[in-house]
Amino acid sequence: MKKSVASVLLLASLALAGAGGYWLGLRGSPSPSTSAQPAGAAAAKGGGPGGMGGMAVLAEKVAVMPLPQSISAVGSLRSDESVTVRPEIAGRISELPFKEGQRITKGAMLLRLDRSVQAADVQQAKANYV
Repeated sequence: MKKSVASVLLLASLALAGAGGYWLGLRGSPSPSTSAQPAGAAAAKGGGPGGMGGMAVLAEKVAVMPLPQSISAVGSLRSDESVTVRPEIAGRISELPFKEGQRITKGAMLLRLDRSVQAADVQQAKANYV
């Protein structure tokens, strides 16, 4: 029950504050540019007693000038597709039988490992076997 009363009071205070702001906006306070003008200038613009207040307007001459046709941005690029190649066995790569960017077919050899380490292991195993 206390929460509903508090929420009603909050909504009422927000509505009252909004109405007060709207009312103050309708009254309109004189801007610094119009208050600095002499009384005769304000009356000539219709800002005298009983008339509507004038609004200061700043006018500029239109000039044709070139606009830059480039946009600078900071970002990063990511490819739509990628592949990660991981070997099943450790070793040193001795040959890549394709060129960078070249398409390869399914099942094609991607790389050739250096066989010297495995050959040395085989020779050592044969020597230990005897």
